[in-house]
Amino acid sequence: VARFSNTLDEFIKFGETSDLFKLLMKRDLKGRKTLIFPTNDLLVGFLSDNYDELSNKYILSISEKNITEIAFNKRRTYESAKIAGLPVPESYYPDTFNELEGIEPKLSYPVLIKPAVMYNFYKKAGKKVFLCNNKDELYNNYRRAITIIPENEVIIQEMLNGGASKLYSFASYASKGIIKGSFIA
Repeated sequence: VARFSNTLDEFIKFGETSDLFKLLMKRDLKGRKTLIFPTNDLLVGFLSDNYDELSNKYILSISEKNITEIAFNKRRTYESAKIAGLPVPESYYPDTFNELEGIEPKLSYPVLIKPAVMYNFYKKAGKKVFLCNNKDELYNNYRRAITIIPENEVIIQEMLNGGASKLYSFASYASKGIIKGSFIA
């Protein structure tokens, strides 16, 4: 969508994010203020990882890494929500297969295996979660998941009923901790 915006001056195709970083750092902005707006999770992660360097040259439409990481990494999202007293699905964060075996007796099936950071998982698995209806599926899908993402990005989560009709999203723009604009979908 942003590629076809009437306010877009230039669209840049790139191979790897390391190529994009080099290209952005080499650019001569001729004193112009230039905004970078990520249009997918890969680019949010890229801007977050390179925030300090890029923010010296560009206006970035994301917050610093410590803030962005709370929304970007779902382990951090759920932990922060829980600390704030918000209801979250029952979630477990096994970092090893042995930890998964310790968690398994506590689970009520079906459960989901999902990534803490979506873009790598979805790109390689072609789906957002693995559904597990029993212990065998849990163990097999965990083994599958850790071939795609690091073990410290695996989330085991209860499956909630209700579907998309019960799902809401909140998006906002904030400056210095004050919400300047928002919408709920």
